[in-house]
Amino acid sequence: MIHPYTFIGLADRPQIRRISSCTVDNMCELIADYTGINKELIRHKTRKREFVLARQIIYAILRKHYNLSLNQIGGLFSKDHSTIIHSLEVHECDYETDRLYKKTFDYVEKKVLFW
Repeated sequence: MIHPYTFIGLADRPQIRRISSCTVDNMCELIADYTGINKELIRHKTRKREFVLARQIIYAILRKHYNLSLNQIGGLFSKDHSTIIHSLEVHECDYETDRLYKKTFDYVEKKVLFW
């Protein structure tokens, strides 16, 4: 018999989604199609603003909906965890102040949730 307190709180836990390389590629493609940027350059080391913002959106979605650690997200993009921390902080600021960024993030987030 299972103790009645064994499963307390499991119903309240958010559903954790699995991540794969193709999921990140799909997110890159989705953002590239929506914004008109080159999807191959999103994962490269370029520091151009449009590519940095695209990566920020992906980092935020991976953190929020896939519950990945900072090191796991960094590993997908060959970045250090401190880079991911900074990017997520900038994401919060941009989301509150930049209407175009907010619109892009909301669009991508809605599409990703229905995969």
